[in-house]
Amino acid sequence: MAFRSILIGFCLVFAAGQVSAQAFQHRPDFQIVELESGFLPDPEVVQLRAGGARSAASLAPGCVGMVARRANIELRYEAGASPLVLTSDSPADTSLVVQGPDGRWRCDDDGLDGRNARIVISSPQSGTYRIWLGAFGQPRPIGEVRISEMLGGGRYGPEASDDGRDAPDHAAPPAYGSRRLRAGFTPDPFRRAVTAGGTVDASRVERGCSGFTAIAPSFELTYDAAGMPLAIRANADRDVTLMVNTPDGEWLCDDDGGEGTNAEIRLNAPRSGVYDIWVGVFGGGTAPAVLQITETP
Repeated sequence: MAFRSILIGFCLVFAAGQVSAQAFQHRPDFQIVELESGFLPDPEVVQLRAGGARSAASLAPGCVGMVARRANIELRYEAGASPLVLTSDSPADTSLVVQGPDGRWRCDDDGLDGRNARIVISSPQSGTYRIWLGAFGQPRPIGEVRISEMLGGGRYGPEASDDGRDAPDHAAPPAYGSRRLRAGFTPDPFRRAVTAGGTVDASRVERGCSGFTAIAPSFELTYDAAGMPLAIRANADRDVTLMVNTPDGEWLCDDDGGEGTNAEIRLNAPRSGVYDIWVGVFGGGTAPAVLQITETP
């Protein structure tokens, strides 16, 4: 059974003792949506006004756009084996900000078609998701948030198998730890020994990605940017690859961008926030590798 949207924006009208037909022509700023995995129709479409008076960056580093002070949607979701896919749709430029049941923030801008946003949660948890639909400038445009368990349309995102396990999992603890680095960090480069590779085909995450990775990130970097470039490298005796999910939800991949068969992803204008990093092996298997994070050429 799937529960549909509850339009909280109309409660004040009801409390006053009347519900006018005209009230239903307005999109409320806040809605509660209750869904369980397998819901139909898919996608669930929620119409509302995007934007607001609050900077999305005040919610979480790396988020962009202006949002309402209160989340636009409170999604109460009973998860299954499927991914959870959130997209925005509006004639205006929109962004998405999502806080999951575990308190983790996810953001995206322009990840769907260069104007709208897309966030894919490959292994969603059951619980409450708070969703903001952001916009740039005024007036506040009408927009839609589409909630789906299908990956069709727009950019590729992580694909889940029938058991929901063979996809990168942001919520999984990084296998080789995490570190917060501020611009100008020393020593530079920062190094971490990892075991590269796994069973996840990186090409299923984003078209153009290659190699095989583990489900959990190899490493999680929280970076405080200050206008300096940032490079992420993987070095090994085997042909290694890199896959990085940036603070705004974008997937970056590389194979052989470093010296020889090593991988390198360079960010000329990195944002502050969390970078989940997977080190893969081209052709499969595992291999010892060294992850390097540097601000030097």
